[in-house]
Amino acid sequence: EELQRAAHLRIESLLGRYARDFIEWDVVNEMLHFSFFEDRLGSSASTDFYLRTQKLDPETPLFMNDYNTIELSEDPLSSPDAYIQKLNQLKQVGITKLGIGVEGHFTKPNVVYMRAALDQLRTLGMPIWLTEVD
Repeated sequence: EELQRAAHLRIESLLGRYARDFIEWDVVNEMLHFSFFEDRLGSSASTDFYLRTQKLDPETPLFMNDYNTIELSEDPLSSPDAYIQKLNQLKQVGITKLGIGVEGHFTKPNVVYMRAALDQLRTLGMPIWLTEVD
C-alpha cells in the first residue's frame, strides 16, 4: 500500500507540474523485461499508471520503451509480437495516445531484422522513436 501511494503521488506530482509541457511520457520504462510494480502491486499496476497519466495529461502521447525489440531477434520478452500485444492491452483499457520507443543498444546491427521489426511495429500507426542509441 505504501509503494502504491508513493507511485501515485509521484505521477500526480510530475503531471501536476509538467502536464502539457513535454512532448511524450515514458510511463513505465522497460516494462516488457521487468515487473517490479506488478510483482508488488498486482498484474494491473503498469496499466493503472498509464490510465492515471492519461487522465492528468490526455493530450500527450504515452510511450512504451524497451530494449531488444530491434536489436535481438532471440529475446522473446520484447519481440515485436510481445510489444504489439502489450500495446493492444493498453489500448483495450482505454489508453488512446500511445507511442513506441525502441532502444538501440547495438553490438552489431542486424539491418534486415531491424527493418522487419520496425515494419511490424509500424502497422499499429503509432509514432516510433529510436531511444537510448549506442
